[in-house]
Amino acid sequence: MKELKIIYRDIEELIPYANNPRAISPEAVSKVAGSIAEFGFKNPVIVDGKDVLVTGHTRLQAARKLGLTHIPTIVADELSEAQIKAFRIADNKTAEFSEWDEELLKIEIDGLMDLDVDLDIDSLGFDTEALEKLFDESSPADPVDLSDKLVESYDVIISLDGEMEQEEIYNELMGRGFTCRVSTL
Repeated sequence: MKELKIIYRDIEELIPYANNPRAISPEAVSKVAGSIAEFGFKNPVIVDGKDVLVTGHTRLQAARKLGLTHIPTIVADELSEAQIKAFRIADNKTAEFSEWDEELLKIEIDGLMDLDVDLDIDSLGFDTEALEKLFDESSPADPVDLSDKLVESYDVIISLDGEMEQEEIYNELMGRGFTCRVSTL
C-alpha cells in the first residue's frame, strides 16, 4: 500500500473535475468555510496524477472563499482511471449512509456549551433551526404505551435491503416465537 503524503499545493494549480456529479451549493461552501476557519484545513483534497480533483470540490471553493492560496492535498496517482471515477462517486455517496445518534449528538453539543471556550457554533455546520429541533424536548415523540389495548395481533412491516438480511431477521423473529410472513414489494 502506498504511503499517504500530504502536500500543500497552490490552489491555482488544482483543476476541478469538469464532470463532478456532486452539486456544490453556496450553503455547503459557507458551512465548510466556517469549519475551516474555526478548525483549520484538516481534511485534504484528493487529486489524480494530473492535478485534477478527485474529491474536495466544496473544500476547494471554501478555501477560495476564505482567500487561502495553498491547501493540503493527497495525490492518488496509484489509482487507475476507472478507480478514480469510481472513488469520486463512492466518496460522495457513502457519506449519505451515516445517520446521527441524536441523543449522543445532544450530549456532545451540550458538552461543548459547558466548556468555557470561544467556539462559533455555526462552525459545526448545523443551522439554527436544526439545533432548535434537536434540543426541542417535545420534538421526538414519546413512545405510546399500547399495553392496555385489547387486540389479538399486531402487524409490523419491516423493509430490508436484501434477501440475506430478510432471512436473518425472519429466522430470528420466528425463533423468538413470532408469526412471520414474507412479502416482496
